[in-house]
Amino acid sequence: MGSLERRLQAFVKLGHFLRDFRLDDSSSGTSDDEFTRAVERAGSRNGWFTRENLRHALSAWGKELTEENMRTWISDYETPQKDPKVVAIIMAGNIPLVGFHDLLCVLITGHRALVKLASGDTELLPAVIKKLEGFEPELKGSTEFSKGVMKGFDAVIAT
Repeated sequence: MGSLERRLQAFVKLGHFLRDFRLDDSSSGTSDDEFTRAVERAGSRNGWFTRENLRHALSAWGKELTEENMRTWISDYETPQKDPKVVAIIMAGNIPLVGFHDLLCVLITGHRALVKLASGDTELLPAVIKKLEGFEPELKGSTEFSKGVMKGFDAVIAT
């Protein structure tokens, strides 16, 4: 899954993308029709995901995922470079990207994530992961989405 530095830089790039992303105006900031459509589908499929809540969640994560913030945060922890685990994450679906921090913790430390999305939140996180994998191809396959019974994990996080 690559080095910590490469993973960190992928999240920093994701932060830059999210800071520049404009849900309502594709002529300014980052224009990404596929991502925009995923965000809009998320809003149409989940009553909790109002445009305001979606904008807020994307903007807030964009502001947090800076190089300075990421380096300060991760410097307090050991990040093992061997023996990665599979961590199951059972996501809530009442706030856009509510489980993103759990996923961030799993991926930044070099582990793999097995994610069970809430039934009303199947669009947004996969779109974010696709962007992340685009920034760092070595992250491809580090997140698997489960639709059925979750099996084959070493630890679990449930929100």
